[in-house]
Amino acid sequence: ECNQTYKRETKIAEDIGDRVTAFYPFSEIPEIELNIVCHRYPSITDVNDNGEWNVQLICSDPAQQDKVENWDRVFDIRQRISNEVEEFHQEWVQDRLKYDDPAVFPSLARFKEYLESQSEKEYSAATRKNEPKTLLKAALYRFLADDGEDIFLESFMRQYEREKTVAA
Repeated sequence: ECNQTYKRETKIAEDIGDRVTAFYPFSEIPEIELNIVCHRYPSITDVNDNGEWNVQLICSDPAQQDKVENWDRVFDIRQRISNEVEEFHQEWVQDRLKYDDPAVFPSLARFKEYLESQSEKEYSAATRKNEPKTLLKAALYRFLADDGEDIFLESFMRQYEREKTVAA
């Protein structure tokens, strides 16, 4: 999606008349860590409720974090990523399970291990190719494995178990 939709007339190096720092587009940009946080999990009973997700962007060079904040101000990066996660988190987990077709998980701990391994696979894939949303999926799987609410994760496990039973 073109950033022009977001940038419009916004000046990259100016915020409310004040000069701000910005990444030079042809320079090397430091690594930026993407963390996903869920503030409110989706309702299990309301299929239209996607919950409330948030994204943190943390620059590996703290001296350049202001540039990340400016980048977000101009292009609304956090909100755009949060919207993607809200809309597609369930689909991403379900697609991953369908693709891998693992055995039914004997425990929540094993499901979390599976999600952690999927996060590592996505991060590895991101370094080899630039497939859309790879880093988002990796960050989502990592969040779910480390901090996902048990009842939320169990809903994925139960649904997967039902689908495996019906397919058998």
